[in-house]
Amino acid sequence: MKKINLLFWFLVVTVGYSQAFFFISKNERYDHAKDGDNCRNLLNCSDPEALLFKLNNENFIVQKKDGFYKFYVDKDEKIIISSTKLAPKEATECTTILDSLKSIDPNYLTITKDENGRELIVNDGREYEINFFKKEYALTLKSNNPEIYIEKKYPHYQERAKFLKGVTALNKLFFDSIYNNVNKLDTLYLEFKKNKKLNNLELNKENHNGVNYYSLFFSGTKKITLTNFESYRDLIIDRRSLEKNKSRIISVDFINKYRYSYITRLFKDKVIYIIEKKHLRRVNYVFP
Repeated sequence: MKKINLLFWFLVVTVGYSQAFFFISKNERYDHAKDGDNCRNLLNCSDPEALLFKLNNENFIVQKKDGFYKFYVDKDEKIIISSTKLAPKEATECTTILDSLKSIDPNYLTITKDENGRELIVNDGREYEINFFKKEYALTLKSNNPEIYIEKKYPHYQERAKFLKGVTALNKLFFDSIYNNVNKLDTLYLEFKKNKKLNNLELNKENHNGVNYYSLFFSGTKKITLTNFESYRDLIIDRRSLEKNKSRIISVDFINKYRYSYITRLFKDKVIYIIEKKHLRRVNYVFP
């Protein structure tokens, strides 16, 4: 009886230890490059139990005891643009997505040969990358042009499909309904109000290899670069017209909320009205 009890105790301890051994997943590795520490320093995250998640080297999610937080970060200047706690519904969705991603074997995402050892011919395409960090451990999931592997049903394409589905779902968490609605519009009104922090709008025009670049500068915010706009002009627009286009008006605060690359992408191929907030509002510039 004692032998049976001892064996049972040994199994419980062994199984419990093996489950606790993995901080992220069984595919984790020791973070020799200290990338996790760099991310924690960037996000000012001092919680030793926090799980950090990096998507395509652009966006971050941090899971703490009290919930999930998403971060928009300027990597070049190493500053946090903004951070937001996920709503309960988003947090539940995020948990499901991350659990699915952590179950993927990274090796299945980089297979380039078929069952017979023949090289799979796939042109270079967009590369997707996801990084997890916890304590001194990391998990990296990376796949180049997974859409082709899925379409042709190459070996382990199901894992690539799971990976791509997770990446797509996580990307959606970083764009709220306002951003998605603005993205669908063909005309935008960018409204600003002069104050100590936000003074005159400045416009610089440059030409590189036949392409016109207009850079809009606001004091206290980043410049916005618009390309291939052939002209700009001044005009006056009344309040009644703006009331009709209320859903098309965005503020400088909206710009500051998102990464520079997202805003530049958002403004592409749109008519942009840059206006100063007044009863009768002067449109400083209209593109194109």
